[in-house]
Amino acid sequence: MSQTLNVAVIQQAAWPDKALSLAESEAGIRRAASQGAQLVLLQELHATHYFCQYEDPALFDL
Repeated sequence: MSQTLNVAVIQQAAWPDKALSLAESEAGIRRAASQGAQLVLLQELHATHYFCQYEDPALFDL
């Protein structure tokens, strides 16, 4: 017995404004669901911008 699972993967820009990033994630999820996605995968760090833009040894213990 086999079943089909429709999967969507969302890649988007993430912003320092968490609310904006989450709103864009939600919009992408809704768009994917409207096109038949049953499982939606989001990228790592989708809720905030990538915090490690440069290597700073002073931040290694965070």
